Amino acid sequence: PPAAEQALTAMKVIMGEDGTNVGQNKLSQLARNSAYFRKKLMDMGLQVLGNDASPVVPAMLYNPAKMPAFSRLCLKNGVAVVVV
Repeated sequence: PPAAEQALTAMKVIMGEDGTNVGQNKLSQLARNSAYFRKKLMDMGLQVLGNDASPVVPAMLYNPAKMPAFSRLCLKNGVAVVVV
């Protein structure tokens, strides 16, 4: 199926089996972006949880009334979030 082939191709790129360093470059950029995002959230006073090496950055807002506005602002700026 096409979805499975796409997933396999993506894994090959990430592992460098396509003969390029595109996957490694993307992983490095993701790590830099995640660290930058985590630092900026902490600089703004948010409590940031999780592993520093992970691209998943859980942040605690503690104010349910602000969560929808936070979600909309992130979406407007191209940042994928899940608000719970």
